[in-house]
Amino acid sequence: MKLKEFLNEKEMETALEIYGEEGLALRKIGINKYKKLDDGSYEVWGDFKGKPNDIPIEIKIFHGNFNCIDYGLENLYGSPEIIDGDFYCSNNELATLEGCPEIVNGSFNCSHNDNLTSLKGGPKIVGRNFDCSNNISLISLERAPEIVKGSFACYKNPNLTSLKGAPKKIGGSFNCYENRGLKTLEGGPKIVGSSYDVSDNNLFNLKGVAEKIGGFFDCYNNNLKNFKEFPKIIGKGINCSYNNLESLEGCPKIVDGNFDCSHNYEHLSSLKGCPKIVGGNFDCSNNNLFTLEGGPEKVGDCFNCSWNNLTSLEGCPEKIYGHFYCSHNKKQFTKEEVESVCEVRGNINV
Repeated sequence: MKLKEFLNEKEMETALEIYGEEGLALRKIGINKYKKLDDGSYEVWGDFKGKPNDIPIEIKIFHGNFNCIDYGLENLYGSPEIIDGDFYCSNNELATLEGCPEIVNGSFNCSHNDNLTSLKGGPKIVGRNFDCSNNISLISLERAPEIVKGSFACYKNPNLTSLKGAPKKIGGSFNCYENRGLKTLEGGPKIVGSSYDVSDNNLFNLKGVAEKIGGFFDCYNNNLKNFKEFPKIIGKGINCSYNNLESLEGCPKIVDGNFDCSHNYEHLSSLKGCPKIVGGNFDCSNNNLFTLEGGPEKVGDCFNCSWNNLTSLEGCPEKIYGHFYCSHNKKQFTKEEVESVCEVRGNINV
């Protein structure tokens, strides 16, 4: 509740004497701790929820979370210059980020602004996560911060056709899925500390993909035919299912996680080039394989080669620590046939 809503005229006069006009104005918006700076602006401590232009004085440094979600805002003028916390301006009518803080030490979220076409005017430095997803008019990532220490989200932007301007280094995950107008990764980040998700786009190659990915690499449901360009380092698993892959050449030799190249249907007829050691599951089902030659030598969990055209299990891993699936092939294999070529720790599904 604001002071003027429960103080009478005499009590307001007393409050003005104690706090001063500017101090009282801050208390009216819930800010009780503040300091006046040499340039006349204020440094304040607390959390705020409301419209930036409703703040009656200039705040330069804001220690706390700043929430202006769902106020129908068309711009962000009146925002503090520095936010030592999170800044949320999602679900508005923003056509520009002009007026927003230059520095956000926490997370920045400008998602669900249907009129936003670019990130021009956005913060230069973001200490944690940056989210510009679900903006149906966004066509460019130009003016995004060069470095994001947390995760960067630019998914479900149907008119985004380029990653030019994206951060070059991301400490957390890169979430760039379901952008059906996106045909290239050129201009995207070079280093991603955690997962890299470019699934459900319209990619025909991996040119421009990050060189180093610390987590899972997901390029599911694109139009990829090969891996001529592939990340040099991947920390976890790989999902390249539901593409048009004709070859797995270019894959890393060791994958510390799952590897899924299933559902490339009639296009993928060979496992040549696939990882030799897979720490988790290996799934090559629903392809056009006639042989398992060139496949992995060791699989740390389950192995699935169902729904292919196999007539032989020659080339399958010597040892599988999970379950073995080989049903719905040209030949109906038996459990004994599997056991004759592979040591299976789990169940055998023929």
